[in-house]
Amino acid sequence: MAQIQPPAPAPGWIIAMEACNSHAITYVPLYDTLGANAVEFIINHAEVPIAFVQENKIPDIIPCLPNCSTPLKTSQMFTNVSSTQKKEAEELGVSCFSWEEFFQLGNSDYELPLKQRTAVCTIMCRSGTTREPKGLIVTNAALMSEVLSTDHILFLKDRMINKFTQLTSSIF
Repeated sequence: MAQIQPPAPAPGWIIAMEACNSHAITYVPLYDTLGANAVEFIINHAEVPIAFVQENKIPDIIPCLPNCSTPLKTSQMFTNVSSTQKKEAEELGVSCFSWEEFFQLGNSDYELPLKQRTAVCTIMCRSGTTREPKGLIVTNAALMSEVLSTDHILFLKDRMINKFTQLTSSIF
C-alpha cells in the first residue's frame, strides 16, 4: 500500500496508515517531492498494489501507471472521485474508489495477512545521492521496539513532569 503524501498531516493519512499497521499491510509513502520519476520508482520497487491519493495528486499518478512494472490495482481517494478520473484509472486496469466507497468495502469479509514480527511494516523512501530514492525498511519488531522504548516516559509521576516543566520554563 502506498500514499502520495499531502503537504501537512491530514486525518485520512493517519487513518490509512494505522489501518495498514493494524492489519499487517506494508505502508509506503509516495513522496512526489523526491523527483519527477519518484512515484513510478517507488511503486515499482516497493511492489505497491494500492495507493491512497489526494484528488489533486491524481494527475501525478495516472501518467506513470503505464510505466510501472508492478501493476497498481487500486487507487483510493480521500474525497469523491470524478467520473473522468475513475474512467482514466479503470482504462489502465486500476479500480478507483472514493473515501466513502472504500469505507463501505470494509463491511465485507476479507482474508488479511497474519502480522509477523519480522514482516515489513513501512518502507520510507528519501532522496538518495543518485537519481533514485533510497528506501529504509522498518519491520514490525523495530516499530514495537521504538514504541516500547517510550514505556518509561508514559508512567512518570506528575511531580517529575512538573519539575521538568519548571526547568524548561526557566530556561526559555
